[in-house]
Amino acid sequence: MGAASQVETGDGGVPAAEGRSASVANAARAGESGRASDAVHVNGQAVSLGGIPANWTLADLIRYRTTLRGTHLACEHGVCGVCTVLLDGQPTRSCLVLSHAVGDRQVTTVEGLDLLDADLARRLRAAFLARNAFQCGFCTPGMLTLVFAATREASACAAADDGSGTASAAGAASRARQVIDANICRCTGYSAIVAAATDVLQQAAAPGPDDRAVP
Repeated sequence: MGAASQVETGDGGVPAAEGRSASVANAARAGESGRASDAVHVNGQAVSLGGIPANWTLADLIRYRTTLRGTHLACEHGVCGVCTVLLDGQPTRSCLVLSHAVGDRQVTTVEGLDLLDADLARRLRAAFLARNAFQCGFCTPGMLTLVFAATREASACAAADDGSGTASAAGAASRARQVIDANICRCTGYSAIVAAATDVLQQAAAPGPDDRAVP
């Protein structure tokens, strides 16, 4: 997506019972382990923390200190998930993390997913398009980011052959529902999103020579 070039550097995932709480917990840990630093790395580029108000969240920093707009804001209480980003690779509610607590950390927004795994990001977008897994699109960046992290986890589990069962269609669908449960969509009814997530999760858990293409 060419996201890295959009960052200004001037001065001015998850079981149903754990999905939302995991992202919130990641935000809490970020606050507890915050380090003093002059910059945070967003999609691989340093973004200055100079002059940032003490009460700005990571979501505020992303939206108002860069030109990236895929990270949305809605509830600002860590419930809806539209602000989900990856903080050091982990899904995190950016509305709950103070920007000064993430100095020197690595933040990936929906625009930067290609920088972590371009093939997965492409297949994920293709799956959402093929399944019509959006209407207004407001929740889509958070959904993509969440499913992206879950799919990378599924790939790692498949490589370790831990017998998680995600490779089966039923296992992938169950996992997709658990993952999507962490985020809120107000218009699709979730079915298409679950179908898209299932496609990608199943491919990641049991890759074969011909199943990299999304139907």
